[in-house]
Amino acid sequence: MTAALASTDSRRRFYVGMACLLLVVNFIGFAPSYFLMSRFDAPSLPPRTHVHGPIFVGWFLLFLAQATLIARGSRQLHRRLGVAGAVLAAVMVVSGLVMIIVRAGEYRPTGGTDDAEALAGTATVVFANLHLLASFAIFAGLGVVYRRRPRVHKRCMLLASLSMMPQSIGRIAGFPALAVSPVPFALGSLLVLLCVPVIHDWLTLRRVHPVNAWGPLLFFATLVISAAVLPATGFGQRLVAALAELQQ
Repeated sequence: MTAALASTDSRRRFYVGMACLLLVVNFIGFAPSYFLMSRFDAPSLPPRTHVHGPIFVGWFLLFLAQATLIARGSRQLHRRLGVAGAVLAAVMVVSGLVMIIVRAGEYRPTGGTDDAEALAGTATVVFANLHLLASFAIFAGLGVVYRRRPRVHKRCMLLASLSMMPQSIGRIAGFPALAVSPVPFALGSLLVLLCVPVIHDWLTLRRVHPVNAWGPLLFFATLVISAAVLPATGFGQRLVAALAELQQ
């Protein structure tokens, strides 16, 4: 019995540790351009970014709070905060869509030879972020649906949080100390993060829970398709060009 309780406590602490890790990575990634922008002499940001940023930071803070409550056995308060979490997730999707549409509007055709390359680059950013946002919505939605099945719920919420990490990881790649290509670095780092809950399942359960067996794999595979295949298609580029034209 004692061993079983120790194992349960260890699994609960795992989610607290993951929540802390994701918060730290987000802070490091966005420190130069947002959290510590005055110290890094970063350019000013539009008001929409100052709305969008706190919303997404709020999710990671809430994830840490929820994991901590479960680790301490405060299930009732965890359930009450879950309502706020569902509302926050919906707000995040709306805010994320607005930011993606605005990003598409940054494409400005000039009639020159660089237009095709600029359109392809914008399309890559748009479709990659659409995938991340859709993945977040799906995992968070499944977490709400399966809120009465803790083993499914907590894994879905962790995957929802992990789906929001490529932005901060990609920014870390641009730090002078690293100066590596952001796409390979972000994908590689994300893959490592996605493997952590899989390995944890194997070490603590001697098997991988179905959510972690299929969720990370499908998420990563569809991310690669969204970032590498869709932006190169005629449909993908026409869609981005149409979104850009609507904002001009």
